[in-house]
Amino acid sequence: SALLVSALLAAVPGALGTRAGAVRERQGRATPQAPACFDIECADIQCVAPFELRRADDQCCPICWAPDHVIGLDRHTALEGQNPYLRNPHPAAPSTCSGVKCFTPHCAPGYSPGHVQGRCCESCVPGR
Repeated sequence: SALLVSALLAAVPGALGTRAGAVRERQGRATPQAPACFDIECADIQCVAPFELRRADDQCCPICWAPDHVIGLDRHTALEGQNPYLRNPHPAAPSTCSGVKCFTPHCAPGYSPGHVQGRCCESCVPGR
């Protein structure tokens, strides 16, 4: 209901930290924002180098950001080629599982690898 949404929106600012506008003022970038951002409280975050505090025009609050050439993007290239932990999808997997990568499950005591209907890969199931 509209009352519930209003109550939730009223509770958010006190839980998050500083007002979005105050962060921009502190950074010397008081860029106008959408009305939805006006009273939003942003977390008071400190960025660890090489990350820098940055807020894009379409964001209410700043984030810690660094360009891809400074912080490498993980493309999971280690998963290409032979992998001793890689498994085929379970024979009973749905046809929508085409192209998935499954791995050998390592189960806690009391659990063992098994298939759950509707899933692509084996997972740890109780008992067995």
